[in-house]
Amino acid sequence: MRVTRISIALEQRLGDNDYGSERAEVEYTAELGAEDDALDCTQKLLWQARVQLFHQLSNSRTLAIRRKANPPARFCRECKQPLTDADDYYHAACEEVIEARRQHQEDERRAKWAAEREEHEKRQAEYRRQREADGDTNGDEIDEVEGEEADELEDVPL
Repeated sequence: MRVTRISIALEQRLGDNDYGSERAEVEYTAELGAEDDALDCTQKLLWQARVQLFHQLSNSRTLAIRRKANPPARFCRECKQPLTDADDYYHAACEEVIEARRQHQEDERRAKWAAEREEHEKRQAEYRRQREADGDTNGDEIDEVEGEEADELEDVPL
């Protein structure tokens, strides 16, 4: 079966986020000769229809519609280069660099914490040695209470 006619109709509606919208509609028809390739002609008509829709919406009187038709370019937050549609906020290589930087910062933080902890333990050990050398137990040993004082302490409610 030979294709003799191709018709393309595209419509696009953009909302302005204020309860309004704008619609652009394009329709193309092509008569094919015996030597024309149907697939090639279809692709050309679709491309032409998309360009026409884009042109109509990007020249809208409404600023919100023009902004939606022409969204600003997205850039990587790390290297400031344009992003593709497959990328979120960073390129894959930039995400690896960021992860390596975060890991390095985490390693530094842990090393700093370990050094501070070791210094604290050294000071505590030195403090304990000094107290033991001075003979001060700082209340570590409780003297035994004898006699009537012991009876009085047993009756005290806690």
